[in-house]
Formats: sequence, structure tokens, C-alpha cells
Amino acid sequence: MEVTMFFRLLLKGSAALIAFAMPYGLRAAAFSDIPGEGNLRCLPPACPDSRGTVTSTPANLITGSLSGAMPELQVSLTTSPVFLTFSGGGTVFGPLGLNPKYNPESNRDSRIPVSGQPIAMDITNNTGNAVAGVTFYLEIPQVEVVGPFPVQPDGISFGVWCNTGLAEPRNCANHIDLLMKPTGPGVLNPIDITPSAGPDSTFGDLLRFSGVNLAAGDTARFTFFITDRKATLDPSTGGSLEGASRMLNLEVVATPVPEPATLLLTGTALLLAFSMRYKRGRPSR
Repeated sequence: MEVTMFFRLLLKGSAALIAFAMPYGLRAAAFSDIPGEGNLRCLPPACPDSRGTVTSTPANLITGSLSGAMPELQVSLTTSPVFLTFSGGGTVFGPLGLNPKYNPESNRDSRIPVSGQPIAMDITNNTGNAVAGVTFYLEIPQVEVVGPFPVQPDGISFGVWCNTGLAEPRNCANHIDLLMKPTGPGVLNPIDITPSAGPDSTFGDLLRFSGVNLAAGDTARFTFFITDRKATLDPSTGGSLEGASRMLNLEVVATPVPEPATLLLTGTALLLAFSMRYKRGRPSR
């Protein structure tokens, strides 16, 4: 038994010595692992990467690519909702590719999604009228959102990550944030970037910009992060053994500036409603 233990210790010491003597690049490659089981141990820049493509519905409303440190996309905004479909890429990371902010601090990769990219999107107003607001709905199926936006359990988000420490258990449900604050003209609805907005919150799935005031023919830039939590396996943050999604959709909707006649009609209706309420509230004589 003592001889067996001796050989075990000898083998361990030899393995440690080989790992120490191995060139850095080879050591990084040796730590490479397929994301999807919670142990992507590659050290950037040795991690693999791949990018997909983006198309639009209706067709030909988008140009640009997912290449580069911050992919730049140009979108033509129409009166109807525009769907941007992200697809292709490698089977490991899906269309988004390796998240540039991914930098594992331990053998686990649950804190920062492995798959994702920061996006710079230049929106051109081709509706023919001024645009008051722009809304971004992030979802997997290409379904037009006409009512309340549902909570998305698919792991696709505007950069949600677990900002707690490395110690287990991480309790990520109470320690989530966005990798980057979305930017754009106008005012971003604070509920869309507030993690504590409630259990039915659309935090991470919906961005609503109001007061954009984008004139016909003008262009405005919006920036945000898109990540896929499914590329890692951690039950507390929505990981999946299937790895990254092969496709996702971003619905872009314009809110037109109300026409003067509409504003006048709305104002008259409000004034009439107030007058009737006031009359009902007055004491009879």
C-alpha cells in the first residue's frame, strides 16, 4: 500500500511540474472546455470564437455585421415593427460569439455569460414622420408584441450577469445587474434597467426609450449588450446543457409623434372628463 501511495504522489508531482514548465499558450489551450457544462476554463485570448449574421424582417432593412469589438449595425426604421434575426455562428457560442467581457476568475463561469456582444445600432427614421420613442423587445421567437411584454425564461438578455462574489452559493437571484448601461437619445424607462422591479419584471428583456424626437430621415445611435446565459450551466442563472441558442430575435418598434389633431382631440376628451368629474363632485344646492 505504501508503494502505491508513493507512485501516486510521484505522478501528481510530475504532472504539476509539466504544467508549470508548459508554455503559457499551451497551458491556456489545455484549460479549454466547451461551454454548456459550467466549466469553460480557457484563458482569453485563447478561447475560441465565432460570429453569426443578422437579417431583417421585412428584408433589406439592416446592414453591418457582428464582427469587431463592438459590432455596428445600421437599421432602417419603418412604421411597422422590424425584426432583427441573429443566427448562424458556431455551435458553441451561437450567433453572438464569445463575450469580450468573459474573463473567468475561477473554474466556474456562471458570473459572466460566455456568449454575447456589445452592439452599436444606428437607427434611421424612415417612417415619414417624427418618432417620439423607440422600443427594443428581445426574444427567441419572431412574434410581434402587441400586449404586455411577457417575462422571458430563455436566457437571452440585454447583458444580465451575476455581480456577487465567487463563493458558493452565489445567490445570483438577488445579485444581478447589466454588463453595460444601454444608451440612446431621450429617456430610458428606469424599470427596464432595475433588477428589483418585481418578480414579473421585464428587466433585461425590454428597453423603452421615450422623448427620442427623431425627425424624419435622421439617425440616432443606441448601444446595449446582448448576452446568452444558456451558454453556461448554472441553475441559479439559467444555464443549459444545450449551450447557446442558435437563433434570437430583436423586435424594434417606433412610436410616432402624435399629430396635432390627435393631440387636440385627446386634450378635449381629458377636459370633458375632468369637467364631468368636477360636476359630479360638487354638492347639490
